Amino acid sequence: MSEYVKQANDVTIYYENGDVYNGSLKMGKRNGNGSYREISTKRVYNGEWVNDERNGIGSLTSEDLQYIYDGEWKNGMMNGNGQLIDKKSKYSGTFVK
Repeated sequence: MSEYVKQANDVTIYYENGDVYNGSLKMGKRNGNGSYREISTKRVYNGEWVNDERNGIGSLTSEDLQYIYDGEWKNGMMNGNGQLIDKKSKYSGTFVK
């Protein structure tokens, strides 16, 4: 079971798998601005959420900075204008899911 900690207008949720969300909730779902740390991938998403999915502007970054995406999201996927940088390449332009 997840553990909720409320702080002013934001909450912090500690998931059983070790992931952590810090940000806004609406009707029990991630909505508005928030940060989500994924333990399994060692990546952090900072940005906008709608109905528990990444939607709007946000960035996904690995802890070692070997992977960085900064741009638009739709329904949890990179979609729209953005920039992706990994250890082998760099792409700036339009992403389509």
